Amino acid sequence: MRGVEDHSTLASRNSLAYADERADRTTEALSLLEKNRTDCELFLGAEDPLTSATSSRLESLSRRAERRAERQPSAKKAPRRR
Repeated sequence: MRGVEDHSTLASRNSLAYADERADRTTEALSLLEKNRTDCELFLGAEDPLTSATSSRLESLSRRAERRAERQPSAKKAPRRR
């Protein structure tokens, strides 16, 4: 059995985050990528290509989620006119 520190486990988590993103589960994808980036840095090092790819994916998805949130109409409704 492979552990959390195994390269293929970390790569599989990136694939799962991508699937979450494609299924419009952005919050879940971001959470998984954040955890995976931390583990990649811990077990593989900051210079490992998988760590770099995970960081890039996380930054890209974060930017897109922020832009999407900015485009959403405000939750506040305008007061009714009488």
